[in-house]
Order: sequence, then structure tokens, then C-alpha cells
Amino acid sequence: MEHQIVINTNSFPANSAAEANSYFEDALQGVLSLNTGVDRFTFYLDSNNITLPDFILSDGFTYENFVQNTTDQDLKLFLLEVVDKSPAIDTLDEDQLEGIASDVFYIPGYPIFNAHDVFSYAWVLSGTLLSIPTCEIWAKRRLHISRAASDGQFRDENLWLNNIANASHGTELYEQFCNYNLPEVCKNHYVTDHLTDWYSSLTQENKRRALDKLSLACERGFAGGEPLFKTLSDAEGIREVRFDAYPGGTIRVLFKAITDGKQALLVAFTKKSKSSGYDAAIERAKNLYNAIEL
Repeated sequence: MEHQIVINTNSFPANSAAEANSYFEDALQGVLSLNTGVDRFTFYLDSNNITLPDFILSDGFTYENFVQNTTDQDLKLFLLEVVDKSPAIDTLDEDQLEGIASDVFYIPGYPIFNAHDVFSYAWVLSGTLLSIPTCEIWAKRRLHISRAASDGQFRDENLWLNNIANASHGTELYEQFCNYNLPEVCKNHYVTDHLTDWYSSLTQENKRRALDKLSLACERGFAGGEPLFKTLSDAEGIREVRFDAYPGGTIRVLFKAITDGKQALLVAFTKKSKSSGYDAAIERAKNLYNAIEL
């Protein structure tokens, strides 16, 4: 299993080296809780061209200092094996960069943070934020976010990102991943056999991404627009759930309203280019929808 961990630079630095050491170790133990023993972890850092070893955890205390000083040998080995993608912007493909540039995410009730791009990275990568609890907002297991679109308008949307700021967060997230399944996540909606078969064929990474985004879609009652939803043109009311696939391409889940707030989740496919797969997917979705006995 691949894990994309996005360092939430908004939560740094800590007030002292001792605080940074304590907070960061606790958060990293949470990340370790996700490891089944054969997983690979990638740390994404977007911080003004500063590389991961030089990232400042507190005044005079860097990530490299932490790795050198930790006495937890399992943790040290884990950090030495982490894939370092810093600066993060240099590691993304064109589609990912476009996704990050298209929206500015913010936390309702707070001003837009200087390092707001970390939320975009976590959204586009379907990654998990790694924070330290330097204030109350960063101590939550889920961060609820909204977006300011490219037209400058603020959208009152209910989106969320997974966040790890202590060991218990990692345990909770691991249990969530283990208990996730398509019938449970979409239990109040109609799911076609085609979609179930498609889900079964996915890698573990993409199963997790699909369930994360479908869980969010269900919580929102499949209401809203981009970046999560889009209404398709000339498709008889068919809409899509949108998110990136791993390691490349984008996933589209086509759905349409049935009755009483229920949705029919019809067809899904991985899109490798701007329009690939749409014509066949929309036609199949129409046929599947028309076959449903309402």
C-alpha cells in the first residue's frame, strides 16, 4: 500500500525544540499506525524550496535534527525509508499541477492560510495531512475545508481532509480503512453490479481513494459542484464524482438521482486523457439507469 503524507506547514513551527520533538514524534507514531508492514510512505513538503531535511520544526531544530536525535529505532528506520518529495511542486505531473492551481481551499471561520496549497496537495493526491497540534484547529482528526474558486468566489461547501496530529489519529484512521467497504459507504443509495465489479478490480490505493470520495459524496447528499462533482453535458442529468487515480489518471463515477434523495451509482472508469472513456461510459450509464426498477 502506498501512503501520500502531506506535511501541513501551517501547523509549524512549534514554540521550542522540546515541544517540536514531542508533538512531531506523537504525530509520526500516528503515521506508523497505518503501516501493515509492507507499506510505502511518501512525504510531500511544499515550503519555499526548502528540502525535507532542512524543514524547520522549531527555531534551530530541523527535521534532520529530529531524525538524528530520536532514540526510537523503529521510528528512525521508518523515516530513513520514507520517500522524500520536496519541494513537492517539482514532483507532480501536469494534471496534478492543474488541479492544485484551480482552487484555493480554506477552513471556514479562519482567514486563508499562507500555506493554503497544502490543502490542495492533500485533496489532489487523496493524501493525509501530517500536523502538529500547535493550535486547536490542527489537533482534529478531520479538517473541514471549503474553497475559493478561480473566479474568486467563496463556496460554502462541506469538504474534509484526513489529518494525523497524534498517535490515536493514526489508529482511528487505520481502523476506518480496515472497516471501509462499498456497501456500507453507499448503503442508502443504489449501486449497480457494474460499479461493484469495477470497485473489486481496483488496487488497494484506489479502493481507499474511491471510498474516501464516495463517503464524502454521501455525506453531502451528492449535492454541489467542483472539485468533487460535475454535471455532464448532453447526458440526461447524469453527474460524476471526480478524483485522481493512483499512480496516474483520474477516476470518474457516474451517478443520477432516483427518488427521495437516493442516487443510482451507475458506472466508473479511469480517464487517461481529457475525453477518453466518456462516450461509452455515459451510454452504459443511461442503459443501466433505464433498467432500474424504481
